[in-house]
Amino acid sequence: MSQTNISYEKATGEQDPVVPDIQNQRHQFFSHIFLRTAWIFQALVAGPIAIGLGFSALFRLLEVHGPFYPFLMQFWNAIIASCIVFIVLIQRKIPDRYDLKATTVHFEEAKSALATALWLWLTLDAGLSVETRFNTQASRLGAAFMSSALLLILFYPTAFYARRDLRRSTALDCEFKDPEVAEHTPLLHV
Repeated sequence: MSQTNISYEKATGEQDPVVPDIQNQRHQFFSHIFLRTAWIFQALVAGPIAIGLGFSALFRLLEVHGPFYPFLMQFWNAIIASCIVFIVLIQRKIPDRYDLKATTVHFEEAKSALATALWLWLTLDAGLSVETRFNTQASRLGAAFMSSALLLILFYPTAFYARRDLRRSTALDCEFKDPEVAEHTPLLHV
């Protein structure tokens, strides 16, 4: 604590009201930067997957005598990855305010659910699918392993952090409210 805070506390017997506000602003700034940086990495991972699988699914669709399952797998995985990119683009436009932190938590949970669905599909595909000339089991296991690592590094931590940030903001909001001032209290005291 600084010398001014100690002298303020000694003189009044209560904590300086400016210090928690500065700490809250610093936390909000860093949480905002952390989440936005994580969103960029999420989009950089999901974007090429969506584009690559989308074009591959299109070529599989134009293939007349090919099997249907590879098209279906690539199409739905491209849709899931596109949804993740779409959510990131929406999140980039949302201002960072307290009343929208719950919305951020919902978006993070939706992205985590989509990434989990993608991981589950890839894992089940690696374990149960028949090996073909172009789609070996080793390549499918590699894709499932990579999706697990990305899920644990990029998607779950942001969901947990957004939830914790919402709880912290709610706790700080309740902690630093003046108990004498309520919503029914008039703004001007006479």
